[in-house]
Parts: sequence; structure tokens; C-alpha cells
Amino acid sequence: MKKFQAKEIINHNELEEAIKFIHQNNFSHETSIEKICNDFDGRTLGLFINNEDNEIVSSIFYYYQPTIKIGEIKYKVINFSTIYIKKEYRGMGLLSLMLNKTKEIFSDYIITEYTPVPKVTHLLLKMGFGYMKNNRSLVLPIPKPKSLIEFKIGKLEKINDLNIKNEVFNQLENYRKYEITLWRYKNKNINILLGTTIKDHSRNFFKLNFKTSSVRVLWTSNENFLLEDANNIAFLFFLKAGYKFITVDIEDPKKPFFSIKLNNQFMTFPKLNIKVSPIGSEFFSGVI
Repeated sequence: MKKFQAKEIINHNELEEAIKFIHQNNFSHETSIEKICNDFDGRTLGLFINNEDNEIVSSIFYYYQPTIKIGEIKYKVINFSTIYIKKEYRGMGLLSLMLNKTKEIFSDYIITEYTPVPKVTHLLLKMGFGYMKNNRSLVLPIPKPKSLIEFKIGKLEKINDLNIKNEVFNQLENYRKYEITLWRYKNKNINILLGTTIKDHSRNFFKLNFKTSSVRVLWTSNENFLLEDANNIAFLFFLKAGYKFITVDIEDPKKPFFSIKLNNQFMTFPKLNIKVSPIGSEFFSGVI
């Protein structure tokens, strides 16, 4: 039986080695040192698994999110992402090894995962993870009828003001590079910030390949207002660059007006009947 050793990534050389490993295996080329850490202070940045020959065969990275308050208690939050296992080592229990080690290292943290693939989801549920109180929707660019009647669709502006950006990023620890596009949406009494990324889609139909792009709203300063005007926001993104739809993740079970319900992917350990905002997670490093 093969033996494996899990090692914590805590310094520049180890992080560089782990990133080189995934890039050599043609995985997550968006991941870079500065997106994970540019201030090495001894914090655990990930894990890699070595085989008996001391070769890296698997890795995982961590992203520190802002502390959250539940009732009167504050909790630290850690997000894991970018799991990679070499093909010839899959099915040997390495995923379980990494996840159990993650739970051990961060035993006093809430652990989040926002983008698990089905195989990982199945294992997470077996290990005591649960789904967040989150509702994901695909929102079509069709303005609310009332907005059309009143000619009040709203305005959507990209934020380049560093002071406003700093208001958002000051909530985050200054130990890594953050990549997210910020927008301000205004309509009557609504004035909210949106953090977004662009998602490319490709589908084959017979012998034809169809490509399109959408906007994923990863974060907002007010989920209630986002829910209220999601269709108008989708319409404005369509007018700006032809994006065919937006996706939103909102704690409220109500759906935006013209929308399609999608599967919720957001998970935590331990199980919590709340939503932990993805601010500061992998989403904010541009690696999805």
C-alpha cells in the first residue's frame, strides 16, 4: 500500500513549488503566487501531498475570508479551492486526506467551498459539510414591466474610484492580490455596489460550436436591492456588452422576476443555516 504525506504550504518556495506543480499538469493557469499570498507571515496557504519518492502528487489552496458574527460570537472563515490530484493517483484517498487535514488545521474556523464539482460535493456531504442558505438564479435581461412603464431602468457604472474600491477591500486582509470588477447600480431609492466576473460559455450543437458570455454577480452591498432589480441590472449589462444573462446568489428564497433557478453549490463546515458571503474567497482572486 502506497504511503502519502500531507505538508502545509507556509513559505514562498513551497507555494511556488505547488503552483508550478498544477501548471505543469495544465491546471488552473490563472493561479499565481500574488493571488494566494504576497505577505508571508507563517499562515497556512495550502497543502501538497508527497508520495514515497517525495514527489508532489496533489495540492489544495486556501483563501482567508473576513471574520463573520453569528449571534454574539465571531468566527474566522477559510475557503479552500483549486484541488488537483494527478490522474494516476486518483481513487487512492488523497481527496479525503486533504479535506481531513484541512478540517484539522482549521478546527476553529468555518470552512467554505463555493465551486465543488460533483465528486467533491458527494464527499463533502459524507464528511459533515452542508449547503449554505443560498439561492442561485440565472437572470434574463428583461426589465421589470413597472420599470419599462415608468422609463426607470436605472444606471450601471463601472467603478474606477480607488477610494470606493478601498471601502470594499478594507474588509479584507491585505496579504494577497484581489481581482474583481466593481460596479455601482442606481435606481430611485436603490444605490448598491456589485462585485462581478465574466464567465465564458461554449456549447456544441451538432457540428456547430456556440460561444457566449455572462456576468456572475459574486458580491453585493445589499442583497435585498439586488433581488428587487436583478432583471434591470441584467438588461443594463446586456446593453453594455451583449451579455446574455447574469447569475446571482441570494439568501432570500424568492427568485428574481424573469429567472431560472440553478443548483446551489455553496457549502460550509460545519453545517450552518446561513449564507457566508463569498467576499475574500477564491472568487476575489480571479481563479474561477
